[in-house]
Amino acid sequence: YDTWYPKEELREIIHNVINKVKNLDQQNSEKYLKIVDIL
Repeated sequence: YDTWYPKEELREIIHNVINKVKNLDQQNSEKYLKIVDIL
């Protein structure tokens, strides 16, 4: 089966996860945001 997500949908999912992580670890979340921006 196909597990591929459209890029925009995948990016939204990643951002939702980052928003949850942001409260726990601000520094790491900023690193993830940079990775998402590259995508």
